[in-house]
Amino acid sequence: MAFPSPAQDYLENRASLDAACIRHPASTFLMRVSQGAHRVGIFPDALLVVDRSLAPVDGSIIVAEIGSELALRRVRLYPVRGLEKLDGSNDITLYAEGEEVMGEETICWGVVTHAVNDMRTGECDDNPCLF
Repeated sequence: MAFPSPAQDYLENRASLDAACIRHPASTFLMRVSQGAHRVGIFPDALLVVDRSLAPVDGSIIVAEIGSELALRRVRLYPVRGLEKLDGSNDITLYAEGEEVMGEETICWGVVTHAVNDMRTGECDDNPCLF
């Protein structure tokens, strides 16, 4: 019979993106974006972790179903309920869940919990400076 290793108490589990990023596996989806939203840290071709079981709070980035299309928006609850575009234009469309906005029904499809970006491109600095 062999003795257990004294270092066994110091072993760590391998890092897992599933464990770090996914709380509700049955309601979590991965989505790839075509256009980025640099101001919120989402680069072109980023992989988003979207949880459909979470309720958005003020400032949440969500995947909104507007009509038949999916779009990234920031939820604003104060002083009025609205969906803000992520392009920095401060364009907010007022909405109430399930009601029509400009003739199209708006639904919160899911809350973005994480964005996985490819950092090899180096095109993320919107304020370059020389050293």
